[in-house]
Amino acid sequence: TKRANEGPMLAEMLKQLEASDGSPKHIVEQLKECRDVTWKGMNSYAHGGLHPLSRVLTGYPAQLTYDMVRNSNAVVALASQLVSILT
Repeated sequence: TKRANEGPMLAEMLKQLEASDGSPKHIVEQLKECRDVTWKGMNSYAHGGLHPLSRVLTGYPAQLTYDMVRNSNAVVALASQLVSILT
């Protein structure tokens, strides 16, 4: 079995999806757009950037919490669409 750090990175997975004849192009484009909009902020939270440290002191604004939940739901919806089409 592969470990998590042995798999392809997101950029490589997106390239593979783009090259695949079975991948719906509009969903791959949505994934790329989602990555472009959310990637920098998500990396800061996931890899211990300034955002999580500053939020300990200031808390999370309601709009930021709402946006994070929406982004998370969008990623799950896109992944579900791809899984249902590709299987």
